[in-house]
Amino acid sequence: MKKTSFLFNYKKEIVILSLFCLISSSFSLLVPFFSKLVIDNAFLTRNFSVFLNLSFLSTAVFLFSILVRIIEDIVKNAITIKLKLDLTNKFTKKLYSLDLAFFQEKSAGENVFRLSDVGSVSNFLLDQCPNLLVDTLKLLIILGICF
Repeated sequence: MKKTSFLFNYKKEIVILSLFCLISSSFSLLVPFFSKLVIDNAFLTRNFSVFLNLSFLSTAVFLFSILVRIIEDIVKNAITIKLKLDLTNKFTKKLYSLDLAFFQEKSAGENVFRLSDVGSVSNFLLDQCPNLLVDTLKLLIILGICF
């Protein structure tokens, strides 16, 4: 089994999680923009109706960002369960296919420890890989804006 096979098997899911992460992180960029609008268009002109409109718009964006994060968490949890089951199944099949000499040479604790690494692998694939893609895209956008 190749070490990157799970990365390619879950490529679609990683891209979906990256998109959700990108969308949810883009909402944090709207806060300074709304603050600027509130100060420039509402406070300086002393226009209460503009202030209320911007407040309602900010609240709507905030609620929508929470909804996106909830959907992202639900999708991530479903994919995590599937990935952990696949990894555990492959590990168990590989472990059962080994001969008796392997079990005589290795302690049971080593095998249990390796089985517990399934959580680390799924964390890497479903948390770190999407974050790496999103951070790379953010870096390119920031560099594009600066230059």
